[in-house]
Amino acid sequence: MHMVLYGTSTAERLVPKRTLYHQRALSSLADKEKNMSSNDKLEQQSKAILTKYVLAATATGAVPVPAVSAALVAENSLMINHIAAIYGCDISVGTVVAAIGVLGTANMIGRQVFIEAARLCSWGVAFTGAPLLVSAIGAGTAGLQTYLIGLIAIEIAKGGGEMLSRNVVKGIFRKGKDDFDDFIKASA
Repeated sequence: MHMVLYGTSTAERLVPKRTLYHQRALSSLADKEKNMSSNDKLEQQSKAILTKYVLAATATGAVPVPAVSAALVAENSLMINHIAAIYGCDISVGTVVAAIGVLGTANMIGRQVFIEAARLCSWGVAFTGAPLLVSAIGAGTAGLQTYLIGLIAIEIAKGGGEMLSRNVVKGIFRKGKDDFDDFIKASA
């Protein structure tokens, strides 16, 4: 009986050890897959939230009434908090603004000021299509800016709320601008 349980050769005695090793390796692989699927789920949830807020910002940006940008600021703040909650970390609007930097923030604010001024001026022009044209520009600008802010917030959340480097932010902006049209088409 002793020989049957443990075997007589070295190879037979190693089989249980190999089996245990393989079981541990498979268990470790299963844990990694479990964690990957958990990360994939977080990514999927955050992209779904991003889609909702981008579509909402696009609709808000299309409203041809001056001072609509205040609603966009509130929507973006909610989006950042919503993304942070998915990842279980704290991200403030200030953190995202700091990641974007002074020039990026000034650029975004400048675009919104331009859109607001155009909305205001479009009401007094003889061209009846002016409010519609300004609404289309406002919708695109609001959607793109919300998309970029959302991508930055997701990357900060993935890092547990840690600040992103300038190069990472530039890369996100570049890729985000390139991917925005495809994102909108996929969302529609």
